[in-house]
Amino acid sequence: MNYPFHNWHEECLQDLEPLFPKHWVNCSYGNDAAPSFRFNGWQIWIAEKNSQLRECGIDSKRFHIGKYREGCCSVFITNDWKEAQKFVNNCLAPWIN
Repeated sequence: MNYPFHNWHEECLQDLEPLFPKHWVNCSYGNDAAPSFRFNGWQIWIAEKNSQLRECGIDSKRFHIGKYREGCCSVFITNDWKEAQKFVNNCLAPWIN
């Protein structure tokens, strides 16, 4: 995956690439702490695998899911990739008709 104009470490998404959902749309913004994607009305931020490199601090979780384009209001936070996928695949955002 190529993310020009962003300063995230190359390995940020590298471990997920073979499993990454192709239907998730990249909606990353240069000022975000991590790259993000949208699906089912959700925005999924994916932080560095190495917690020492996370802009939000070493105690922050890797996957933050919130309402698309609502900023930092996460409704689901986890370190588990499968749990993050399960949430966005099974929970259609309530504001989607």
